Amino acid sequence: MSMQVLAFVASAAIAVTCGWILGGWAHRALYRLSMFARIPLRDQTALRLRGPLALLVGVVAWDIALWLFDLDHDLIGTIGLLVALAWAAMRLVDGGIESVAMRSQWISGHRVSQSLLPAARRAAHVAIAVIACVMILSTLGYAVGALVAGLVIVGFAVALGAQKTVENLFGAFAIGVDTPFKEGDYIKLPDGTQGTVEDIGLRSTRIRTLDRTLVSVPNGRLAEAQIEALTERDRVRFDVKLKLELGATTQQLEHVLAGLRDLLKAHPHRSPEPPSVHLVAIAESCFELEAMAWFQASWPEFESIRDRLLISCLEVVARAGVKLHAAPNPPIASAPTPRAPATRPWPVGEPS
Repeated sequence: MSMQVLAFVASAAIAVTCGWILGGWAHRALYRLSMFARIPLRDQTALRLRGPLALLVGVVAWDIALWLFDLDHDLIGTIGLLVALAWAAMRLVDGGIESVAMRSQWISGHRVSQSLLPAARRAAHVAIAVIACVMILSTLGYAVGALVAGLVIVGFAVALGAQKTVENLFGAFAIGVDTPFKEGDYIKLPDGTQGTVEDIGLRSTRIRTLDRTLVSVPNGRLAEAQIEALTERDRVRFDVKLKLELGATTQQLEHVLAGLRDLLKAHPHRSPEPPSVHLVAIAESCFELEAMAWFQASWPEFESIRDRLLISCLEVVARAGVKLHAAPNPPIASAPTPRAPATRPWPVGEPS
């Protein structure tokens, strides 16, 4: 018995020594190969594999030493090999995620995708560890069928309980992939909520409204909603309707139409499309004119352009000698006249 213990300790010492020395040689060889490959971050991945390579070489050396000392080596070799492979797989996942994060311009430009990478790495580590534990228990002779079934049931239960969380997480990933909007954009939601996107998180997106309130919208709902990204507009429409009094002559109306066309055509920020200026209706009490044009400007710039254009439209109407139609004031209902109290035809107490 003492000889077996001594042989076991000696084989373990041999395994540690071989793992330290031969594993270091194997790691240096792998590192040099990665340098010659000229692929970015391949050398970083090789650096991450130093520990797993040393463990793998040590396990192989221990298995050989146990075989030479005529000791049972199947179980130890299998378990050591599974642990080394699981460790190497985790390190490869870390290197792959880091490589993708640094080389992908799409991920570097989207903070949501960057925040998803740590969660993906942890999920991959957990999956690798669970698979390795199940295989080790199976190697030790345990019945893992019930354990696997239990893990599946627990997984379904967790998935059902965290359905909304998972939905919002995938919604954040969908927003990062499709990019319907980004932080700093001004958007409008189907329910009428509009504002500036301040933060896109893993669970929700925060929008700063015009009232300076902060609205948090779940990403799962945003991923399925029809969102208007107002910041992404390439052109902004100027549309004004003018109502002129019926006393205007046809010559005055033509002067107004021509003046509005010249005003819009001469504007430096107008898009190449020609403006649309027309007499659209002759109502019972006024003439209705409509002027529309597209402008290439951001929304803050367009607000200043719109102010100047509306004032210029009033000047065109004034130069033509036409008055704008004023809507009649609604009649004010007069208060009812109080009724005088009814008088009795004779004094109280006198006989009729």
